[in-house]
Amino acid sequence: MVGTRNLTRSLDARDDAGGPADESFSGCLTRHLRQSGLSLSQLARRSWLDVSYVSRLVHLPCDPLNPRRVADGQRRQPSRDTVIRLGLAMQLSMEEMDELLLSAGYAPLVR
Repeated sequence: MVGTRNLTRSLDARDDAGGPADESFSGCLTRHLRQSGLSLSQLARRSWLDVSYVSRLVHLPCDPLNPRRVADGQRRQPSRDTVIRLGLAMQLSMEEMDELLLSAGYAPLVR
């Protein structure tokens, strides 16, 4: 359990690493996209996603193609597979991938 607490503490301290702890998925995706130097069309091609879908993910706070409601009334985030594909396309490190997954509401990758 100690390892889990340390991981949680280190992920909560993302403020120091460049992104706010409560950053939305689109904000986190946009930040990593800028750091990668890729254009939207390059990201879409590398992740095998439609460029208009990637554009909507970057510019909207939630996934417009999955309008189902969750308990707190917010719209659903993109699938875990989509988040991982985007992270791989941007060649994110494991820590950055975990950050992107957490911002979308998913558990980090298993190591």
